Amino acid sequence: MRILSIILVLFFFGCKKTQPKTGEQISNSKSIENKIKKAKPKEMEIPEGFSIDTISFSDESKRLETEIILPISGIREFDNSVKNEILCRRSSFINELTKRIKDDNGGVSVIGSSFTAELVSIFRSKNLISYCFRISDYVGGNVHPMDIYYSMNYNFKTNKHISFNDYFNIRTKKDTLFLTQTITKTINEETILVENLKNLDFNIERDSISFNYDDYEIASYAFGLIRAKISKQELKSKINDNYW
Repeated sequence: MRILSIILVLFFFGCKKTQPKTGEQISNSKSIENKIKKAKPKEMEIPEGFSIDTISFSDESKRLETEIILPISGIREFDNSVKNEILCRRSSFINELTKRIKDDNGGVSVIGSSFTAELVSIFRSKNLISYCFRISDYVGGNVHPMDIYYSMNYNFKTNKHISFNDYFNIRTKKDTLFLTQTITKTINEETILVENLKNLDFNIERDSISFNYDDYEIASYAFGLIRAKISKQELKSKINDNYW
């Protein structure tokens, strides 16, 4: 009888120890862990003639660390516009952090703050360049960082940035419904529904187009950043002829 009691106790604690977390708990822990890592270039194909530059900046008085990873195409006007946009976003974050410290009577959180811009995708074709950045900022003491995607699509033949309407042929409600439903289907999450194309961030790759959503944009924070990558072939009827 004593041996049976010991076996039952061991069985109880063994089951309790291996009990899985809920999906939300797993998503949250992984999401926060991934977001606080410093930006670094991921392994990706860098087009011939391109290089990668890193801009780092720290401010000990604010316990602030920043790191920006920039692609260099050799097209001065475009390179400058990319660099200025990312640096402008960094400046806005530093201003926000400075205001927070001032509002706290000069107090600085023991948990450091950070700003990172990481290159997620880079592609060049016969007439365009497309970048996608993941920009993450964190103010020490906040519950979690905030992440966004920021893409830049550039026609180097015309020296103009490519807008959504430049690239896509979406003219009717039927066209809009087709694209929103295709994105929703690609995301494939029961609780996520894409209902419109307002301020839609997208970047172009060799055989696909990625539609990118920030924290909280279409789902709870537990889902993190969302990218719906769809083959160009599937979207062929909605891409303007000069980019097909």
